[in-house]
Amino acid sequence: MQALGAPDCLLALSAYAIKSEKDFSFMGGFLFVGIWSAFLAVWQAFFFNNAGFISGCFLQCLCC
Repeated sequence: MQALGAPDCLLALSAYAIKSEKDFSFMGGFLFVGIWSAFLAVWQAFFFNNAGFISGCFLQCLCC
């Protein structure tokens, strides 16, 4: 069910950015680091068979 809410959230945030005409370009660096962190975590779990590391990291991020 969470996968169904992701496009709605993206659509709502996109509509807000377009409607408010604010400049969100400052977030580019944060998004870049976040994507690379997720990529490296998946890579680490794939090669070292440590899937618990990834689920623990995501749970920790969600609980903060």
